[in-house]
Amino acid sequence: MADSENHETKIVVDENWKERVEREKREAAERVSPGTEADSSASPREETHQAAADAYTQLGSQEAKEKAQSGSRQPLPPVSFELLVTSLATQAMFALGLLPGPDGQTAPADREMARHYIDLLDMLEQKTRGNLTGDESKLLSDTLYQLRMTYVALAKQANR
Repeated sequence: MADSENHETKIVVDENWKERVEREKREAAERVSPGTEADSSASPREETHQAAADAYTQLGSQEAKEKAQSGSRQPLPPVSFELLVTSLATQAMFALGLLPGPDGQTAPADREMARHYIDLLDMLEQKTRGNLTGDESKLLSDTLYQLRMTYVALAKQANR
């Protein structure tokens, strides 16, 4: 009993642990992206993803300049929500047999593939609800309506 009474527990408080953590975060960010000041609230994963996005953007800009200088291709349209919707809608229309392919021939309808693209647009509508401008929302809902009606009409026609 005497041993346990004389045994004291000492608690050591390390006051500068926060400083060490912040320093380590800064050092990690500099290893990922030298020369940029990291946001102290960003996680190492977010910082790594941002570094990858920055490198991707820089490389893409460089490649676009080289293509433009060589004249090998027309510039691509800017990335936008409207472009995404129309790209998916075009794929659906092609799958429905409404558009010719690169060879000028119209392929037979593939309703399963068309339905897949329509379902992708539906998912996009559900996931972006409340986050779109009025024009974006109208474009998406009108596109879905037209594609669904076309799908139903073609399915009915095929079943006759």
